[in-house]
Amino acid sequence: MPSIVRRLVGVVEDDESVRQSLLRLLRSSGRAAMAYASAEEFLLCLQRDKPCCLVLDIHLRGMSGVDLLEKLARENVSIPVVFITANGEEAPEGVLRQSGATCLRKPFDETSLIQAIDAAIGELPAASAGPA
Repeated sequence: MPSIVRRLVGVVEDDESVRQSLLRLLRSSGRAAMAYASAEEFLLCLQRDKPCCLVLDIHLRGMSGVDLLEKLARENVSIPVVFITANGEEAPEGVLRQSGATCLRKPFDETSLIQAIDAAIGELPAASAGPA
């Protein structure tokens, strides 16, 4: 019997309670997910975990989410990103435009996050894709 390969979603969030909540949400929606407490931790695990998408906090202790995305781009690593940010914080417009990333403001609802991830990895439901 062939094994089922689920796409892994990486969560990079330094707030432990938010990180754990996001993991529970993603796993309860049937997605494989791994969490990282920092951009540096994510980079150490990148080759092993190979996520198909990142849910990435903009403001992290140490390397920021924007810095991580820029580092990945310099190393020719392309991973779709859904930025998350606290109210009042902004993802630089140029970074969003250049990377194609989405940005959700905390608190966001579960449906918005799942839809943003699906859009980032190109798995929009047929109803959202428009007429053929």
